[in-house]
Amino acid sequence: MTAGVEPDGVSEGLPKYWAFRITEALPLPYWQTCILYGVVYFLVLFSALWATGADFSQDIYIRGLILMPFLAAYITALGPAVSKSANRMIERLEYCIKPGAPVDRFRTESYTLKLSTFWIWTLIFQGVSLASQFAGMDRANPSEWVIFASRQFLFLHYTFYVFLFVKVLQITNFLDKWVDVSVYRTSDLNAVGRLGISLAFLVGFALAVVGAVQIMFDAPAGVLIMVIIMSTPGYFLVFFTLFRPTSVVRRKIYAAKAEERRRIAKAIDRDDELEVMGNDLGG
Repeated sequence: MTAGVEPDGVSEGLPKYWAFRITEALPLPYWQTCILYGVVYFLVLFSALWATGADFSQDIYIRGLILMPFLAAYITALGPAVSKSANRMIERLEYCIKPGAPVDRFRTESYTLKLSTFWIWTLIFQGVSLASQFAGMDRANPSEWVIFASRQFLFLHYTFYVFLFVKVLQITNFLDKWVDVSVYRTSDLNAVGRLGISLAFLVGFALAVVGAVQIMFDAPAGVLIMVIIMSTPGYFLVFFTLFRPTSVVRRKIYAAKAEERRRIAKAIDRDDELEVMGNDLGG
């Protein structure tokens, strides 16, 4: 699903997660850019609702004004946040990485997909969101159509799930190919577990906020069903990011322990010299 990357980290001819362009457009820290993006989203949505005569005492508009700008900004911020978390993991694995590992490429590689994969998933997210919206909400006036269109635009951001899936596969492949495991220094690998927890939290936090706001404002059953359907990839990613990279490490630790037991048993059977943790245990 991924492809080669040029030395500067930009994959030519491959679609990049479009929201990254927002964080690259202004010479500001990415989190400030994302906050500004969320504010602009809110102002545009509020203006459109006001122009169409929305009754702001209705929960549907309050939920929209709270959730959609927040999610747009938050999902946009996830890309750089995930990259920074992965880079911190690599720094903490310094003593475990094999010589010749493409560390610089790992740090600069962009989230990219094959063109066909990108469009297939974009159409899937747009199609599922359209179907769930038609089934789960009324469109009795222009203001509700504004909410409809805003949700559809928001769901464009959800293609980040696919890019995050690819990023986690990249992390997993790197760990599998380039990381050595010593049974006497397994604490060096705690960085992988911390990465999984942080990525799962980043995705899970947004899902929790969405659920809490919908419940707090007594969203109707149709809207709750729509939210559950659109959040399903997020639920999957919480578990995928939490367990996929660590599964590689657990497998490597198990294999390293088995090999060390075989080495010790062989030395004992042959009454050979035996060194464990740098100490010569004699014959």
